Amino acid sequence: FFFQAEDGIRDHCVTGVQTCALPIFCQRIPARDVVPGDLIVLGAGDRVPADARLLSAVNLRTEEAALTGESLPVDKTDLALSPVALPTADRMNMVHAGTTVVAGRGEAVVVATGMQTEFGRIAGLLQAVDAGPTPLQRNLDRLGVVLGRAALVVIVLIAVAGHLRGLPMVDRKSTRLNSSHT
Repeated sequence: FFFQAEDGIRDHCVTGVQTCALPIFCQRIPARDVVPGDLIVLGAGDRVPADARLLSAVNLRTEEAALTGESLPVDKTDLALSPVALPTADRMNMVHAGTTVVAGRGEAVVVATGMQTEFGRIAGLLQAVDAGPTPLQRNLDRLGVVLGRAALVVIVLIAVAGHLRGLPMVDRKSTRLNSSHT
């Protein structure tokens, strides 16, 4: 569940994610409506809708294989970590968009959505990659140039050989349309 902050007060929850303004009022809202500052409530089986900082965690474990490559679920904590920038896989007090809660429960405040999440950052990096020609495309381009030049050489050789044998460049009989006037 997600709780959405409204005018500085958390008073909404999210569908697929529950949001709460107060412990007594929670509402489910669509994950697409979650914004930074929303309080989300997570339980086993929930898909995390956004990157969020854990405020509380009870036996919380998430499946992060798609994001970090971890083959096993990762234990999460609500404890503050070192102020030094940590790699994504070491941020034990964060849950990330696109991951799944496999056990436990927790509450977290949303810190990033959409392209600002870790998944969004990766997607942005992939879009920025210049997809140049593949080795096969480069080889086919070279082959096309070689074949084109070879065809031109053959045409010139045939023309020169025909001229040396005294043949006209264009045989008028072969270019004339068949007609009954002949």
